[in-house]
Amino acid sequence: MAFASSLPNIDLPFSMEMAINYYIESKLTEGKMPIKIISLISTDSFVHLLEENMMKFYDVKFDYSTIEETKTASLTRFRMKRKLPVNELEDTFFAYQNGNIVFIITCADKLFINSGIFYMAKKMYPKVIISYITSKDIENILELFESSKKHDLFYRNTVRKKLFGKKETDIKYKYGHYKEAFNEARLNELWIDRIEISSKDEKFHFELSRDGVVKILKGLFRDYFLIFRYISYKYKDKFDFFSNRSREYTPDYSVRPIKLPFESSLFYEKTIREQFIEVISKYPHCNYSVNYIGNPHFHVNIFDKLDYSVFTVKSYSSDSIIITPQISTTEASLMRFTKHLLDNFRETSIVNFEGN
Repeated sequence: MAFASSLPNIDLPFSMEMAINYYIESKLTEGKMPIKIISLISTDSFVHLLEENMMKFYDVKFDYSTIEETKTASLTRFRMKRKLPVNELEDTFFAYQNGNIVFIITCADKLFINSGIFYMAKKMYPKVIISYITSKDIENILELFESSKKHDLFYRNTVRKKLFGKKETDIKYKYGHYKEAFNEARLNELWIDRIEISSKDEKFHFELSRDGVVKILKGLFRDYFLIFRYISYKYKDKFDFFSNRSREYTPDYSVRPIKLPFESSLFYEKTIREQFIEVISKYPHCNYSVNYIGNPHFHVNIFDKLDYSVFTVKSYSSDSIIITPQISTTEASLMRFTKHLLDNFRETSIVNFEGN
């Protein structure tokens, strides 16, 4: 538990907590479950950024009011309405901001989350970033949670991914300890994309996903504080890791590449190299050019049309990818691109490249 004590604190005054719990309880009374908490990175006040970008939301109406604000945290209640071609979305949510991390708390359905909340976040990019955690992060969260709460945790179902992001669903009609799910995934060269968890006595029941979305199926907001603290830690760590890699911010315009290592020599296979280029071609809002593709190498230039970032992607040996930022490359673009690769190619670690 030493690591848990080192996680960043979350400033949540009692009055904010009461407002969130009242919202959760009212939705429970209406039969609206589960509670979803969506985690975002915001480089400034989330409300201020929304106001600055209001002209982009021609098809959206917002009503919002600040419930409370301290030096480090704020809680704002929103009602959002958006017209779609065939229907209209309307629902409420809370935005709880602690430093640069925003937790969106809502009971809305999947359509509202995807076409409402994520739509809103994408309109405020690159100041607001949809980040991610990894399968290993989810396993670490569950280890900390189990140790902290002193309740054995079991999984009910998982969504797993394999090479090129293909999904597999595993439903357990009998409980299995969550470690079994991760061990079995590793054994089959899969990774956990989403997992539903409950304690043996049913006191805790929740779901975690690599998108940083937490679904609370039983319990209150504070019950899951440890999870939110861990996500805050990982998001801040990721933002810091990707920051200041643009060559305009490095001494003598030197490069600060990052490396994605894989466990096997994937790129010896021609079909995998070709399919990897196809994954890049599906990266939203980009232009790309293939400079070279051969055994076992490739070299691709990427231009991010959302914020004009430029970087190169190339194989390193047959088992790694090197991403090299150029003169203008933002942390938001690097996060968005690596999320795309980990979702649609293969999950792996992301580290500094120390070679030549």
